[in-house]
Amino acid sequence: MQSADRNLANRYLITGGTGFIGAYLVRRLVSMGCEVHILVRAQHSLWRLDDIKSRIHCWTGDLTEIHSISRAVRQVKPEVVVHLGGGSMGQPWTTDFSQLSASLEVNLHGTLNLVQAVSQAGVGLHSFVRIGGLLEYGEGPFPFVETQREQPVSIYAATQVATTAILNAIHRQCHFPVICLRLSSVYGPGRALDFFLPALIVAALKGSDFAMTSGEQQWDMLFIDDAVDAILTAAHSDCPSGEVINIGSGEVHTLKEIAQMVVKQIGNVGQLQIGAKAEPEGAIGNLICSIEKAERMLGWKPKTLLEDGLRETIQWYRENLDLLELKAEN
Repeated sequence: MQSADRNLANRYLITGGTGFIGAYLVRRLVSMGCEVHILVRAQHSLWRLDDIKSRIHCWTGDLTEIHSISRAVRQVKPEVVVHLGGGSMGQPWTTDFSQLSASLEVNLHGTLNLVQAVSQAGVGLHSFVRIGGLLEYGEGPFPFVETQREQPVSIYAATQVATTAILNAIHRQCHFPVICLRLSSVYGPGRALDFFLPALIVAALKGSDFAMTSGEQQWDMLFIDDAVDAILTAAHSDCPSGEVINIGSGEVHTLKEIAQMVVKQIGNVGQLQIGAKAEPEGAIGNLICSIEKAERMLGWKPKTLLEDGLRETIQWYRENLDLLELKAEN
């Protein structure tokens, strides 16, 4: 196992590099002096990276268009690919099969396009790190372990499971160097306001009431810096190809406990309306994982306690709320 801070590779290609996790990863790589390339859809906002745009290489392309991806890969010749790009988390299953088709096109076929482009370019890839999530386990028993059968309940999660299975088959038949990381719920400064924690923080900062469910769901909240550490550790490790590895904080809290921690840190300026909202139909109640495999195979452990991560996150929203509300959600 190699340290996340050791620069074993210099040239990186990142999909989803303008998103929340991707932008943090790009910034870390730039600070390490790496050559960073990102694949960006036409006219997509780079607001998260505005101040370092001159230090990264942007390639216009779309995961669903293999020619644009192949062109970028041939010219970049990446040593490491981190695949964060894909469709949104979406909603629980409905009778609208167009959702399924769109999610398959981006998440599954888009990933296959990227793998094909890398394979055909013959770039001598060191590692391909693909980012998934705990939603792939769905209604399975928790804490989730990598050996259990996935039971997804949403279109998004089902296409993620399919992508994991396809990548595993490609690894076996083509000796493709892939590691799949399943991240728990990642939080930190700058996450979009349509996620639970940012919405709660902003409501508290504004003195507004915040309606939520009973909050009995148990979640593992992973701080963004720890998520980036895990991604880079996996990219630089000698972990066998084809592995699926959970990445989480190792802490378990109910959403109610998390909400109460936020209100306590900010000050009870609004009312926390616990139980005011019904549980979303088809939602996964508990998102908890074992991180034993990550510790054993990668030598990685999270460093940030939830209380400390919340404090840093709250301070960022306190100072940057106007900016985030102005910019595109991502």
